[in-house]
Amino acid sequence: MKRHGRWLIPLAVTLAAPIIGYSLILADAQDGWAVVAGSRALWLGLGVLALLFLVPLVGAGFVIAGLVHVYRTSPRQLEKQDRKRSALVVAQGGPETDRSAHQRGRMRAAQLRRLLLDGKTPPALQSFTIPVDPGENIRFEIRAQYSRFYGQTVTYSTGGGFAFGHPLFVAAALTAMSLGDRSTRKAAERQAAQQWRETQFSPVVVTDTRLIINAGGRWLSFYYDAVVAIYPEADHFTLVLDFGDRTEPLRLVGPDAPSVGVWVLYRIFGAEAVAGHPSLQSLEAAPAAEARRLQD
Repeated sequence: MKRHGRWLIPLAVTLAAPIIGYSLILADAQDGWAVVAGSRALWLGLGVLALLFLVPLVGAGFVIAGLVHVYRTSPRQLEKQDRKRSALVVAQGGPETDRSAHQRGRMRAAQLRRLLLDGKTPPALQSFTIPVDPGENIRFEIRAQYSRFYGQTVTYSTGGGFAFGHPLFVAAALTAMSLGDRSTRKAAERQAAQQWRETQFSPVVVTDTRLIINAGGRWLSFYYDAVVAIYPEADHFTLVLDFGDRTEPLRLVGPDAPSVGVWVLYRIFGAEAVAGHPSLQSLEAAPAAEARRLQD
């Protein structure tokens, strides 16, 4: 009902304004069309005109805008927009990212967590593309958004211009060059600042000992024994691994990032961490929620 207030309230005002305006005219007519002297008559006339014409016109605009908003934010339209965004990500080489894809990803993470807590592991997969070390097994493969966190050195040059002429012209020219140099410097500072870079959609191969990720056409290995901090955010479908001084932090984002987080946490800290990590507690309710959704 709150969403519909955007057009219901303007509609009520739009309908009520002419009624009030006509009521004022009829009331004046019943009094024998009494003439109100001075500015009072002017303001009364302007008020009646506003109620009869201006308020309905403006109100109609608000009604139309409210109806458009309600239409665009309707569940069906939001779902359609969600599917379009997901299709764009898939076209760029990423995974499906609509609501149902995230629900399935949450379910897979919850099932993996339960499997590990039961003392079992996913079956090993065979790959004819990526060689693995002796005794190393590929457990599953996903696609996710990959990025690394670091700063970089940026060089920039100032305008270095020259101005000659009237003092006012010279002053204006020097001010413009100073502002241009400042803008260039600020842009260079933003570009050099530490931030997530190399963002791309990549295949991720998850093994017993490492993540093997194709980034920029190269297969990179991120070993679990090099991790100094792990941040598995299941509710945000994000995993961040910090490797200290060895290499830049790694971030994976996508519906299956929680599954990778569960597995890496298990391989580093064991089943106790998988059971007790605060960011994974929401996975406990995932199977029951999915069961209710299927029943509906």
